Amino acid sequence: MKTKNDFKEIAGFEGFYQHNSEGVVKSLDRVVIGSRGARRFYEGQVMKFRDDNRNNLMITLRKDGIRTTKRFKHLQLEYRKIQ
Repeated sequence: MKTKNDFKEIAGFEGFYQHNSEGVVKSLDRVVIGSRGARRFYEGQVMKFRDDNRNNLMITLRKDGIRTTKRFKHLQLEYRKIQ
């Protein structure tokens, strides 16, 4: 039985982001080391989708300073493939 808390890793963003069957995407807790060596803790949070001009829901994911945009429907297809 699937629940709202059935989160799985997003391919290519393991350890950074997770999503569930309802399309909720959340970032994970992490510690970031700044350019001067200072450590900063970031608490994970639920992320928001945005709408582009073609009625597609989009979300921007970041890893190692590189931004990647994913579509909601592609994340849902990926989630079903993982199961």
